[in-house]
Amino acid sequence: MPIASLLLGEQQEATQKSIKQKYEELRTEYANRKPTVNYIPFAKAQERKLQLDWANFLLKRQKNWAYKYSKITH
Repeated sequence: MPIASLLLGEQQEATQKSIKQKYEELRTEYANRKPTVNYIPFAKAQERKLQLDWANFLLKRQKNWAYKYSKITH
């Protein structure tokens, strides 16, 4: 196993330093990343809130597809 021989062999210290350096670079990159989400102000979010028209809402009854499926399979 090449990994085991690197960790236990003569190059043990060099391998550990290399791994520590790579992890440090990853931590630094992660800490310095830019946020990808652009948040809007709370007041603007309140202005754009979801508007539901319950007075004109019509509930449509779904077909009972589960009952039909169970009849076919049994």
